[in-house]
Amino acid sequence: MSSSIRISRQKLEALALEPFVAAANDSDIPSLRGQGIKNRLPISGNVYFQFGDLRIEQPGATVVIEVESSVGVTNLAKYWESIASQRLNKPIRLLHLFRQTSENDYLAHMVVWRFLALRMKEALGNMFDGVCMTYRQGSPDSLEPVVSLFKRWLREKATP
Repeated sequence: MSSSIRISRQKLEALALEPFVAAANDSDIPSLRGQGIKNRLPISGNVYFQFGDLRIEQPGATVVIEVESSVGVTNLAKYWESIASQRLNKPIRLLHLFRQTSENDYLAHMVVWRFLALRMKEALGNMFDGVCMTYRQGSPDSLEPVVSLFKRWLREKATP
């Protein structure tokens, strides 16, 4: 992947995260983001998963936002693997956002996402709760339903 595509993708994801960062800041709740050492799920040595594009640690759970400007379910499946391998011992509440430029963008990937998330919930019980939603590129209003859910989770202090 060229660096210009990577920068563009990171910029798109950062723009989508802005209302979530603002909501956390408005609630005086610290958040972690990026690929720094404090936002990693270590696997072995220098091998790790990024622990979400935005992460909030609360007493009863970890709230994570993953923003996709490309396709895939790796950012869902890594939580299953991390909980099953006991790298994570606190419940995960995942908001997974897919950027769309047209109505059917990534529809097939979201079908697979929902299938896997249901299997994860069956296997992991209260250790996992996940929601997959879309937002429209260039339409900040399309993020409002998921920002509202995020704010509700922050108010609930993410207790199971």
